[in-house]
Formats: sequence, structure tokens, C-alpha cells
Amino acid sequence: MLTTPVISVLHKAFPQAQIDFLIEKPFFDILSGNPYLNNIIISKKGFLNQLNLIKKIRKEKYDFLFDFLGNPRTALISFFSKARKKIGFDFRGRKFAYNIRVKRDDKPKYIVDFKLDALRAVGIDIGDEREPLSMFVPSGAQTFAENFFADNNLDKKKPVIGISPTSRKQTRIWPGEYFALLADKLIQKYNAQIIFLWGPGEIEKIQKIISLMKNKAVIIPRVDIKQLAALIKKCNLLISNDNGPKHIAVAMEVPSITIYGPTQSECWNPPEQEHRVLRADVACIGCNQNECFSMQCMDKVTPEKVEEVFLRMREFIL
Repeated sequence: MLTTPVISVLHKAFPQAQIDFLIEKPFFDILSGNPYLNNIIISKKGFLNQLNLIKKIRKEKYDFLFDFLGNPRTALISFFSKARKKIGFDFRGRKFAYNIRVKRDDKPKYIVDFKLDALRAVGIDIGDEREPLSMFVPSGAQTFAENFFADNNLDKKKPVIGISPTSRKQTRIWPGEYFALLADKLIQKYNAQIIFLWGPGEIEKIQKIISLMKNKAVIIPRVDIKQLAALIKKCNLLISNDNGPKHIAVAMEVPSITIYGPTQSECWNPPEQEHRVLRADVACIGCNQNECFSMQCMDKVTPEKVEEVFLRMREFIL
């Protein structure tokens, strides 16, 4: 998702070019339907699969190969690619793979701008304004979202707020009881309609939060990522942890409030005013740890503080 602005810039710079994207299968649907891509190449795990992948890439003899991930595996693919220009970042132990190495900024920056630096390194014009995140949502998914809203009597005259209270990383999860208190506040004080979003393996967490609430909220059914994007698009606001649905909200041009703990919000949150950040004032904030026995960075962000940000954002929401 966070690389889609790069695709748009490349298409504008080279409208007749073949643009291919290498991706792992779980993320295929994020890019499927993108009108600027000629091919989406699936990377499969396993030595033989990777060997065949490298052979396939070598046959293409690409003019440019951009490695935006920069891990050991993608560095090796880049090194053996036979691409004329291999562009990657100056990560220690991996920069050998590229003949054009991009120096990283010392200060944290939005990851989209970080990726765009790779294009700047080869003289591609980025333009005065950053290209937005994008995701193609087919008509079937849009119809699904319309029907879901109608079936659940979600009235667009009242604010519809999506809540995404999960994350793959435990240290990025705001307490479930806080989400329950916040949802109740938004319903009782602002006549909001709350939709809880979830993905594979997360439904029990959502049900636990719902059980703590005094008011009624809506839980979406199991959906694919296109349907999820269509549902988020119909919301007035998304409140979430630092997770995937937050980036979908940015792509769908839906305002967001994101609660950050161990991750650096400067890297993962766009700087625009309609996407707000909440962080606790603790010494360890932005530690990037995946395990923590304290979790004070999350515990000290109270529902009342989120409510304050919500009130300041009402011009974007209503």
C-alpha cells in the first residue's frame, strides 16, 4: 500500500513503460486492479521457488529495478537481476546489491517519502505534491458495502466511525477496555454509529470489546481486503492502532486517528491534518520493541485524550 504512490509517479514519468511489481501472495489484492501495473509477480517461499523467480527476473532485463524493502532476500534478487540500474538503500550488509545506492536521511520521515527518495536518486521528477496512496475497489465490493450499511440501518446523517482495535504486534494494541469506553462515549455524547473492523483470527478480540460496552455497535462479517476498503470508504472516521486498516483509510481519503506506542509515528503517519496521532509522553516512546512488560505508552493514552482529538477533528469528519 505504501508503495502505490511510487507506481503513480513512475507511470507519469514513463507512460509507455512496462511496470511490474514483485509481491508476496497475501498482499496481492492490495495491488490487483491497479491500472498502472503490467504484471504482479508473486514471490513464493522456498529455495527452488526463489531460484526460478530470479531466472524469470533475469530474462526481463529490466532497465530499472527498485528494491523498496531492502531485506537480505530482496537484495539478493536485485544483485542477480541483470537489471541495468539496480536502486536500493544503503543498509549495512546489503548495499553491495545495488549499483545506485540511496543515502537514507538521518531524521525519521514518512515512509512514502522515504520510498520516493529512490526515484529522486535516478532523476525522476516527483512533482510538487506527493501522490496519494491508492487501492482499486471493484464495483462488487462497493455494492457489498452499500448493502451492509443498508442492512444495519447505518444513517449517513450521523457520524459513522470505524474502529480497528487489533494489530499483528502485541505492543501496538491499545487496551480493549479503552476501545469499549471510547466507543460508548462516541455513541452517547455524539450520536455516533460504531463499526468494528477485524481480520483473520481477530473476531474473539472484537467480541470481547463489544461485551464490555453499554451501547450497541456493529461488527462487520468476514470480508476480503477489497470489501474492507469499501466499508472504510463509507466511514466518516477511522480510529485504530498502528495497523493495515489505517493505511487503507489514508488510501480511501478517510480521516483517521491512530494510537502509536513503540513505532515512530513520523514514519508511518502522513503529515496531513486529517490524519492525527496520539502518543503518550513517556521516555521510551518509539522504542520499536515487539515485546514489553510495561505497555505504559498505551495505558497512558486515555479514552478522554482520544475524545479531545476527535473534537478537534470534527471539521474533517462531518
